[in-house]
Amino acid sequence: MKRGFTIIEVLVTIVIVAMLGIVIVQSFITTITTSTKTELIKDVKQSGDYVLEMISRRVRNADTLDCTTANEIRTVNQDNSQSRFYSILNSGVCRIAEEYTDPVGAVTTNYLSADNLTAGDVSGCSTYLSVSCTMIASQYAKAAVSFSLQQKPAAGLKLYEQAAQKFETTISLRNVVY
Repeated sequence: MKRGFTIIEVLVTIVIVAMLGIVIVQSFITTITTSTKTELIKDVKQSGDYVLEMISRRVRNADTLDCTTANEIRTVNQDNSQSRFYSILNSGVCRIAEEYTDPVGAVTTNYLSADNLTAGDVSGCSTYLSVSCTMIASQYAKAAVSFSLQQKPAAGLKLYEQAAQKFETTISLRNVVY
């Protein structure tokens, strides 16, 4: 009696092991790409939420609100400090910024959105922050703010390496007498 495996048995074993290996590698690749996409979405959401929170905080606490243009919002506080929120081109990225003027008159520009994200195509950067205000009793009382953020465009980005999200909110002033 001969001991050992026939060529058919060896080939069947090789095919089964190869198929099992392909399944394991494929699930590993899927896990990595899903993790990458989730991380990118988280970054976009965190940055957008931060921008909304900063704008909301300034608007809620403002004495007066100026929405005379559709692409920026200005606030003036009791201490005469002022904030202007707008979108601006910075290092090839369209970012949401705050120009803060303290009561003494010193001006500081703070970029609110992350530098690896853009609010849109650089050619129309000044229009990516959208603002509309509602007047009550001859004073702006509510502001609707919207913008989108997405990954900074780069050559060779794969679909799972891109994330975008639209952000919208309506903010009421606390200091308005109705």
